[in-house]
Amino acid sequence: VMKNSLAVDEILCSYERENKPQIPVQPKLNSSTELSLPQWFVEESLQEYTRWKSGKWLRTATRGSGQYKMSSYGLDVDLDTSPLACAAACASLGLPVALLCGDRVDVKRSSGRILELQEEAVVLGAYHGRLFYRLVSQKSEGGSLMEGGGRAWFWDESEAVEGGLQLIGEGR
Repeated sequence: VMKNSLAVDEILCSYERENKPQIPVQPKLNSSTELSLPQWFVEESLQEYTRWKSGKWLRTATRGSGQYKMSSYGLDVDLDTSPLACAAACASLGLPVALLCGDRVDVKRSSGRILELQEEAVVLGAYHGRLFYRLVSQKSEGGSLMEGGGRAWFWDESEAVEGGLQLIGEGR
């Protein structure tokens, strides 16, 4: 937290140095005046922009996230939706097929146990080698419920064994 606070302070001080209030309310527009931001900030901003522009990233809240977006550090994630990232995550789970972003999956196991009534999920993407999904429907004897408020979570090896995850519809 302190490191982030110092970084924000550095950026704001750079901005403030260039935009000190002058007696005239309207500043002179001079082409030679440039805002001098820290080099690390410029480079990091370019990386974030390039990543966003690629269109392969999806920001989502997880089941562990707080009530407000981006308020829980590390619990809101940027998922890589590329086929390569999803296929690598599937391989680490030991799945015989690659589940890709947008694919619909029958979920027959949860935490290693066989579910009495299967659930349906949609694949969202991969993060740190984990394959994330969101439940589309979760059936119960009395109807239908939604666990986790429709938020993303990831599968582990105990859910992928013995046909625990089965592709039922291809996405994109």
